[in-house]
Amino acid sequence: MQQNKISNKEKNTKKTKQTKIMLMLCFALGIGCGGFVLTGVLAATNSTVSVGYKTQLSKSVLRSEGEMAVITTSKNGRPVRGSNVTYALQFGHPDVEVVDNVIKLTSDVVADGGIQLQLITSVSGKEVNVIPFELLPVPPVDIDHARIISSDPDLSGADIPLESIAGWSKTFTYNGKIYDKSTITSVKLSPQQINLKSMAFANCSNLKSVDLNNVTSMGQFAFSGCDAITSISISPANSAYKLIDTTIGSQTNWTPVAHTNNGYLINASDMSNGVISSTTGGIGGLAVGDVHFPSNIQKIEPYAFYGASMTALDLNDITDLEAAAFAHCNSIRTLTIDTINTTYGLIDSDIINEYVTSTENGYLVKKASSTSIIPTTGEYGGVACGNVKFRGDNLTIAKYAFVGTSSITKLDLSNVINIGTYAFFDGFSLTSIDLGVRESEPTTWESGCFFNLNSFGNVEVQGAWAKDIPAVKQFLYSQQGVGLPSTWTVNNK
Repeated sequence: MQQNKISNKEKNTKKTKQTKIMLMLCFALGIGCGGFVLTGVLAATNSTVSVGYKTQLSKSVLRSEGEMAVITTSKNGRPVRGSNVTYALQFGHPDVEVVDNVIKLTSDVVADGGIQLQLITSVSGKEVNVIPFELLPVPPVDIDHARIISSDPDLSGADIPLESIAGWSKTFTYNGKIYDKSTITSVKLSPQQINLKSMAFANCSNLKSVDLNNVTSMGQFAFSGCDAITSISISPANSAYKLIDTTIGSQTNWTPVAHTNNGYLINASDMSNGVISSTTGGIGGLAVGDVHFPSNIQKIEPYAFYGASMTALDLNDITDLEAAAFAHCNSIRTLTIDTINTTYGLIDSDIINEYVTSTENGYLVKKASSTSIIPTTGEYGGVACGNVKFRGDNLTIAKYAFVGTSSITKLDLSNVINIGTYAFFDGFSLTSIDLGVRESEPTTWESGCFFNLNSFGNVEVQGAWAKDIPAVKQFLYSQQGVGLPSTWTVNNK
């Protein structure tokens, strides 16, 4: 008899263990001020109060603020629905809430370990099911993988092989299924030392948060087309790169940090040599928010911030901008520079005959140039933002002057008589062009000066030439090189 009792007890214990359901609710924990980053999971164990009832969650991985899992309850295998079914947390937590039949994270910052929570299911006011939760550690990201947060619930929280995402394509394949790169909103790399290939996350257009961890090198265009990045993190122990927060420290000192929403990534070797070079294989860089440079920095090397997503750029005392240093920085909305800068001046579209300190609608020029506007970043490329009207009379825009200057939204060429080849090549944000008064087709605008401006749709022009709208369209089409003439609206002002 005693033998049977022990046997039954062992069976019940085994049965109880088998009812445990580990539902991993992962929290990407980022504490920005101290640069400390912790990752954890919330484990759930199913515990039945009333026989036959079972509560489940629709998804096992949640990582960022706003992510949700739907709660469902069944009895003897049949769904139980209606207003008489309610859910609540017995022991609440500030980062977890339950609304109707949804449990969601209200923040991706939670406390470390040991938190006990209980999701209670009630039917007609009677508790029928309890799922206790506890915060537990999560394994680090596998080497040569990226743990991603995604708007696609099937993808969020997965560790994706880096080779699956790399490339210019806007889609990638994972576990036999094709996903759109635009669904990726956050990336965290392995704590092990790894190398990122060229175009590692190219065209992840909604990528907002990047944790580089201990990455040792990055290839060209690693984050090209990632215009939405607003947050960068890195391991403080990283020996290859340093992260600079421009809101910390003085104008004369570097201040490496572990996380920033206003700053940029630099090569560790650039910490003391007075220049900033590309951090992604010679073409490209990472910068977010408001960016300015210490006074000891005089030179930005070629392609250093190609494709970076900063929103404000302060060039301070810099006197040497190399080729395409800020090309394809589509998100720049404000430009700033010291008016005593001996090399460069800043022109505001609405202010005549003087340099300004800051503008939301203007462009950078070389002070030595008068009636000719030449590239300000080496042999090709410029820096400009917003609505740009060129100041002066009978101006010439030199070839390559604004190649890749893709933060210009409107262009007023009323005062321009000459435009060089590829002057506005790749101006992706341009939506409107004002040609001013034109009695005939411009003969001094070289072929391809508007090449690859495939987003603009409105053209304003007045004068005799404006009466022949098909001719205006055809001229612009021949300059643009892509698109169809019929896509433009030409207004005879």
